[in-house]
Amino acid sequence: GSIADSESSCFTITQHVEFSVQFDLSVDSEGNFDFLKFNVDGLLQGSWDGSVPWQTHQVQVTSGTHDLTWCYIKDAGYQVGTDAAWVDNIIIN
Repeated sequence: GSIADSESSCFTITQHVEFSVQFDLSVDSEGNFDFLKFNVDGLLQGSWDGSVPWQTHQVQVTSGTHDLTWCYIKDAGYQVGTDAAWVDNIIIN
């Protein structure tokens, strides 16, 4: 969703995972200040900022139920680019 400076927008999927989580992402943000972060059970698995073209990211996990969380986090600074992040094509194996 839309957010202002110093805010974040997150979503979480709680799901049984056998092997891995795969997803596509893109970011267009202020480099080194506004980030897309991906966590599994609260542990950081990836962080992207600046101009990141569409790419696929895959994380290996242990078998079991996990909280998968994606957050776009903005600092108090100004807007660069579209100041946004996108996540698509989530595949849970």
